[in-house]
Amino acid sequence: MRAGTLRYVLLLTVLLPALAQGQHSYVFRGVPLAEALERVARETGLPVAYDSEIAEGRTTFCAIENEPAERVLRCVLAGTGLDFVRLSSGTYVLTLASEMRPLYGALSGIVVDARTGEPLPNAHVLVAGAGLGTVTNAAGLFTFADLLPGQYPIAVSHLAYEAWSDTLSVKAGSTTRTDAPLSERALVAAPVIVDAVQARPTLATVSMPRLTGRPAAVFAGLPGVRLNEETDQVFLQGGAPGTHALRLDGAPLLLPRRPAGFASPFGTFGLKQATVHGAGFGADIGSQTSGVLELTSHTGAQTRFDLDVSEVDLEGRFQARSSEQDDASFSASGRYSAPASWRPAPLAQQLDRWTAPDPFLLFGPLRQYDLARNETFEALALRSIAEPDLNFGDLHLATRLRPRPLHTFDASLYVGRHEISGSLLPNEPEALEANNFDRVLLSVDEAQQTRTLTGQARYEAVLNARTLLTVQARRSQYGMDQAYTLLDTLTFALVRPIDDTGGETQLIEVDYSKLSTRELEFVEDRNRASETGLSIQIEHARGRHDIGLGVEAVQASGSFDLLTASPTTAETFENVPRLGRSFGIRQGRIAYDEAGIRLAAHLTDRMQLSNWLTADGGVRFTYVPSRQTVYAEPRLALRTDHEGRLGRLTTRTAAGVYRQFVNETDVSVFNAGSLLPAVRVWLPIDGSVRPPLALHVAETLIWHPSQATAFRLEMYYKHLPHSLALAPGLPTLQTKQADFLTRASGYAYGGTVTASTAQASWQARLAYTYGRARQRQAGRFNDRLLPAPWDEPHRLEGTVAWTPLSGLTLDARGEGIWGRTWAFRQTYYDYLAGFAPFAGFDFAAPDEHERPAHLALDLGTSYARRFGPVTAALRLDLLNALDHTNVADYRLLFDGTDLAPTPRAFHSRTWLLTLRLSR
Repeated sequence: MRAGTLRYVLLLTVLLPALAQGQHSYVFRGVPLAEALERVARETGLPVAYDSEIAEGRTTFCAIENEPAERVLRCVLAGTGLDFVRLSSGTYVLTLASEMRPLYGALSGIVVDARTGEPLPNAHVLVAGAGLGTVTNAAGLFTFADLLPGQYPIAVSHLAYEAWSDTLSVKAGSTTRTDAPLSERALVAAPVIVDAVQARPTLATVSMPRLTGRPAAVFAGLPGVRLNEETDQVFLQGGAPGTHALRLDGAPLLLPRRPAGFASPFGTFGLKQATVHGAGFGADIGSQTSGVLELTSHTGAQTRFDLDVSEVDLEGRFQARSSEQDDASFSASGRYSAPASWRPAPLAQQLDRWTAPDPFLLFGPLRQYDLARNETFEALALRSIAEPDLNFGDLHLATRLRPRPLHTFDASLYVGRHEISGSLLPNEPEALEANNFDRVLLSVDEAQQTRTLTGQARYEAVLNARTLLTVQARRSQYGMDQAYTLLDTLTFALVRPIDDTGGETQLIEVDYSKLSTRELEFVEDRNRASETGLSIQIEHARGRHDIGLGVEAVQASGSFDLLTASPTTAETFENVPRLGRSFGIRQGRIAYDEAGIRLAAHLTDRMQLSNWLTADGGVRFTYVPSRQTVYAEPRLALRTDHEGRLGRLTTRTAAGVYRQFVNETDVSVFNAGSLLPAVRVWLPIDGSVRPPLALHVAETLIWHPSQATAFRLEMYYKHLPHSLALAPGLPTLQTKQADFLTRASGYAYGGTVTASTAQASWQARLAYTYGRARQRQAGRFNDRLLPAPWDEPHRLEGTVAWTPLSGLTLDARGEGIWGRTWAFRQTYYDYLAGFAPFAGFDFAAPDEHERPAHLALDLGTSYARRFGPVTAALRLDLLNALDHTNVADYRLLFDGTDLAPTPRAFHSRTWLLTLRLSR
């Protein structure tokens, strides 16, 4: 070594030797070795000398608690390739370690929930004496290599769980394996809802049981997420439906459009937790212009069986895990709709109302307003031969295998089915002559079936103490088949004489429709969507950086073949004065089929800038072959974590660029007899359109003054310079998406303030949300910037649950929504906005149509008691306890004088009974 570079640095030789004999605690994670040595020497008084060149470029990982200074030095040097010798003067001189390495052992294990056996990610593991600490990965795994033989105390901690500790023996040349079961501090019932803005360990967890009340209850407590029971659509922080992704274990979950108000969109028994990735989410999460809602499957617990029987559905679950070191676990859950005869009368009546034919779509454009009434269908000899039939069911399977301590394989499969059917058939099928023919698009016999399949298989391995590998393959499918008999030529005669007094004409007779087989058309609509993906991700800790690198290949396809119609401007028939007006319909089909591959890669870096400040930077690249373009999405977030006398405070400021490469949209239906107001389709973008673009700025603040209480404030702004929307009423065969997708733009901003607490016998949550969403769509509504149809300016919601006695629970859920516009059926705005106002109702001005306040209060009580090995629980829900008339939307019907808005209301006050059996 050159004399110019050879210099020994004596950091500290004058402090009292007694200082070095005290007990010291340190945690270094990726800290430069020279910096760590200087701190140890300064604070312990340990005299250390070394050549500055041998420390250059080396970092240390060390966690040690209450140990003498020499052991601290040994911990700091562990894994750096350096060793020390102690001179007779007491000085510690650092040298390169000997080439003869000792025979080390290793320690590995998994942290699990003691009750369910579920792995616990983000648990802190500390090995005292070795100066090592780590955090468990997503599979709950941890490992420590290069441990000298001996006894090691190990401590494990996790928020909401009691700490666990043990002393383990590590032998040379072997790996000691352990399981760390953690017991809950408080009762946590599945599914657990987790906020993606988490401290390390998790800050925001809201526990809730399976609720059998309103469908929206399944999303209670999810930050920024709501289910619109009026449209059965999920919204996330002011984003349009379809601009966020719903995933199950990382695979897209493609759900159908359903009549709302009966059951949750999916069974919840098979779910462990839900995680919300809202505005400003990271580059490793994916590409969506609003966010991602991630559902995680249960993978088994100790052998048990649960069964819920209610008046809406039957849901059951079976779970098991192996007895030998819990290397295998399995969970199966299923749900099936209860028979129609079981349903409470208010729910059955709601289904009837929401699937009833709409006479205004037939006679509104004719300006024959007095025919826009329900009795007209009876006069036209059409009748319902049965009540609408609604059936649904799903099956959810999940398994987890651990072939080796540091390797985990898990797989899950979800299969869902939904069917709805109804009949409106003619009383007399004979055909008679009449005065006029009009095409009316009235389905008289309809059945729709949808199928959803989502499956994934994932392999995770801890390659070493710093590197985690994840490989996942996934598949998602969606299919919709709708068959109906279409009465597209309705023949009817009107007799409208002038009364003797010279007053207005009055309808005194309607000759009912006479139908023939040539006037009935059998129609089949369909929609298919699928997505297959393979992803590989590596996470590596190096110094102050946690680096993530991932690549993904996705093959996506989407196709639909739908009958559509668009009414033309009304005309006066001079030769048929008794009819007055008629309207034409451009009728045809939209058929499209698109399949393509996209390739994506992301690079992330979580930088620990200080003990309280973390920066999460990343960029995502997506290559779309059909456009021969690479799209970059840079993202950055700054996070602070403070803990002091006033509790724990976490803040997160994020901004980023977001794209979307698969578009989900609902096609509204211009069909007076349709059971559903819209059909849902998924399409990967083709080369004719640019992918939607969004810019996010978000701020989140979470304050925990105590372990049980949390206050949360979240704010967001989303600028949407380019998005895509379906142009309704295009009845021609399409060849590219630019033919039927139009450009749109807008913005959304808002915020939510939430307070929650979980005490020994009660839990409560209160949240207020303010939001504004504005959208401009090219070629519609005179290109005006309007409130979005899903906009909810003010929303207040709260839940409380109290357990006064063992086994007895009382709970209440309430919400209020104010300021919503777009009060009429979406079909009116999509197809009739170009017409002159109808009796003063102008569908070109949806911002002037305001819906009344939505107010809902649900009360529930449950009592559980054990009978030998079986626990029985009886739950009683009172839905809409105030019996408030909550309006989904309005139709226009003739009230005897003129057209009047007629509400489609939610169910009235409803009692719902549920029995749960568990073993």
